[in-house]
Amino acid sequence: GPSSGGQARWRRASLLEAGVGLRARAVCVVRRLVPRGGRTGARLNWAADTLLSCAIAAVTHWVEHEPIERDEEFLALMHETIPPMIRAWG
Repeated sequence: GPSSGGQARWRRASLLEAGVGLRARAVCVVRRLVPRGGRTGARLNWAADTLLSCAIAAVTHWVEHEPIERDEEFLALMHETIPPMIRAWG
């Protein structure tokens, strides 16, 4: 079979490919959340991509630093944070 180094490279490439496809679909969904407000093209893509990046980073950092018992607090914080970002960037 393939060496462990070859398997690791294959796994990283597979995960990267899947992640890129998933991110592209997620950005399309987020684009629909961002009010158009005259924004088109690159600016709308930037807003959607940046909003998604912020949400992913927020989840990642929360999981690294806070216990699961506080997850409801995280959801409340995100509920307060995301709408103003959408309005500002839309």
